[in-house]
Amino acid sequence: MRNATFEKELSRQGVQWEYLPIVTLDFVNVQKSLANQARLEYALDDHVVQQYTQAYRDGDEFPPLVVHRQGKGKFILLDGNQRYAAATNAKLTKHDAYLVLSEDPIVLDRIAWSFNNNVNGLRISREECISH
Repeated sequence: MRNATFEKELSRQGVQWEYLPIVTLDFVNVQKSLANQARLEYALDDHVVQQYTQAYRDGDEFPPLVVHRQGKGKFILLDGNQRYAAATNAKLTKHDAYLVLSEDPIVLDRIAWSFNNNVNGLRISREECISH
């Protein structure tokens, strides 16, 4: 389901984006997605993933994932590692997403490291911000 907050933030970040109502979860590069996320010490918070998994099973709605794609390769998550892990744990095969239309690694890093802080979820620590 489209999310006005996400759309506003993506536009505020100055990137072009496209809403994808269906992304096949098998077409996400999990390794690259976990490697580019904002948290340095741990990629996933198991407690959050467990809570989200149950919520997905209960039919709760979640915001779209935020992804980018290099050429015709798999999607790489810029935001949504916890949601992705929970959705796959709940045996979902599809999710909606916002596709960031940029190949600029600096822009993609900025989105990955700041988007979640600006709109939802767990905040990274000051030390992690400085390390980035």
